[in-house]
Amino acid sequence: MKNTSEILIIGAGIAGCASAYYLAKSGADVLVVAKDPIGTHASKYALGLLNPLTGSEIPGKNQELMEEAFIMHKELWPTLLDESGIDFQPSIIQHIELFMTQKEADTHSEEMSRWEKAEGFKSHGMNREEILNLEPRLSPEVHSGQFLQGIGIVDSGKLTLAFAEAAKSYGAKFLNMTAVALNSSGSKGYSLVTDKETLSFDKLVIASGPWSGMASTWLNYSVPITPLKGEIIYFDGTKNPHNIHLELRASDFHGACTVITKGDGYTWLAATENPSGLDETTTQAAREFLLSTGQIILPGLSEAKIVNQTACLRPIAPDLRPILGIAPEWDNIYLATGAGKKGILISPVIGKATSDLILQGSSMLPIKWANPNRFTDAVVS
Repeated sequence: MKNTSEILIIGAGIAGCASAYYLAKSGADVLVVAKDPIGTHASKYALGLLNPLTGSEIPGKNQELMEEAFIMHKELWPTLLDESGIDFQPSIIQHIELFMTQKEADTHSEEMSRWEKAEGFKSHGMNREEILNLEPRLSPEVHSGQFLQGIGIVDSGKLTLAFAEAAKSYGAKFLNMTAVALNSSGSKGYSLVTDKETLSFDKLVIASGPWSGMASTWLNYSVPITPLKGEIIYFDGTKNPHNIHLELRASDFHGACTVITKGDGYTWLAATENPSGLDETTTQAAREFLLSTGQIILPGLSEAKIVNQTACLRPIAPDLRPILGIAPEWDNIYLATGAGKKGILISPVIGKATSDLILQGSSMLPIKWANPNRFTDAVVS
C-alpha cells in the first residue's frame, strides 16, 4: 500500500504536533507518523515550565526566540483550548529562585538584576523571613531568594494532545508506524519506507526529538543530537496552596532541583540531567539524588509519599540551540529538533516557523541562530 501527502512529519511529540497544527491550520495536507502514540515521551513527562528568562544562551542567541515563544504561548492559549477541547491547564505562576548562602546569591546577582528589568515580569529580592512567610515548608537554612511573577506553566502531555487534536480538526492525519528508510523513488520524487507501508510526500519534517539522529544516514548530513535523560519524582500529600515554583541551582555543595505542585495534585521534584543514550528507564541513583537535593529546601519531602518516578529524553544540540530549518543540500526536507529542555516553551515557534518555511519559504520569527547550516562548512555567524 502507498499513501501520499503534501507534508509528512516524522514524530508525534511537541515539535511534530505543533508543526502539524500550524501547517494544517494554514490549509496544508499533513500526515504525522510515529512509532508510539501522541506525546508518549518527553512531551508527556516534561515539567511544562514556561520561563523565557533562564536557560542556555540567555542572554544570548536563544533569548529573542524564547521571549517570542512565551508571547505566542499566552496569545495561543484561549484559541487552542477552544480548537482542541483539551484543558492543558495553562496558568501564570510565581517563582522563587532560592540561595542557600550569600556566595550563591552573589554568583547569580547579575542574572537576578536582569530579571528585575525584564518587561512584563515583576521580580525582587527576598530575605529568609520573607521567603518563609510565603512558603513556611521551606528549610530555615535558606539564605535568600529572588521572587519572580509572570512566568507560566502547562500540562505538557495535554498541550501536546491539544496541538494534535486541533491539527486533526483542520484535516491532519496521525498514524502509528516506524520510519525505516528514505527512498529516492516515488510518485512525488521521494518516499518514506515504514514498517507498515511506503509514504510519498512533497515535503518531509523530521521532528523525532532524541531519535532525530536516525535521519543522518538518509540525508548524508549528521543531525547532531545527543539524548539527555531527565528523571522526575512525584509526591502525594505535599500540596502547595500558593502554587509557587521553587528552584535551587547547583553549587559546590549541592545539586540542582525544582519543585512545584501542579494541576494533577502531585508535587513534582525535577529533574536530573544524565547522558544515557536512548535508555528511558528510571534509576535508583536518580531517585536518591533528587531526594537528597529536594530535602535541602523542603525537609518535609522525607516523609512524603512517592507515587511515581518517570524518565524521558531531551534532544540536545552541541551548542544548546534548536535545529530548525531546511536540511543542508535538500530542498524538501526540514528539521525541527534540538529544543533541549525548552521544547514545551518554544513549541509555538517551532510549529509556526516550520509552517512558514515550508509554505512561504521564510519566516519572520527569530530563528536565525537555529539554522541547521551552522553544523556544516556554511556556518551561520
